[in-house]
Amino acid sequence: MGRGAQRLWLTPDDDHLVPDGHFWCEWLTGAHVSVDYHWGQPQLTVLGFRDGERLDRFCLWRRVAHFLPLPDWLQGLALTQQWINVEYIGDRVIEIHLRYNDDFRNHCSDEIIPVWQGQDATPPKGYGWYASAAGERVGFWTRDK
Repeated sequence: MGRGAQRLWLTPDDDHLVPDGHFWCEWLTGAHVSVDYHWGQPQLTVLGFRDGERLDRFCLWRRVAHFLPLPDWLQGLALTQQWINVEYIGDRVIEIHLRYNDDFRNHCSDEIIPVWQGQDATPPKGYGWYASAAGERVGFWTRDK
């Protein structure tokens, strides 16, 4: 959901630099973590890694065994939603989706490498292809266990 996001240093006189449809928020630091909860219980945790300036693009997602409990203020939602995906930077919630992370479905890889339009599509050694187009992403390289 960070499509078009950018890092800007703003002063009170710079309000004209924020395009329509955008908003200001605090710059957060820490690991980017995505957790799937099934009826409020953590089921999948993945870490996202970036290697460029684009805030909406990742170069790797890796499954980890660490589970974060669903925040208390989301417990009521977990009573009505079978799946909730919560993304965090550090310990701060940045996105909530009423679905699971489908990037880790239909394969058993513990890490996936997104492939973007116009990017070299040569597979890394030991990786297979997982077609999963979304926006400018055409799919993933996966390394099955």
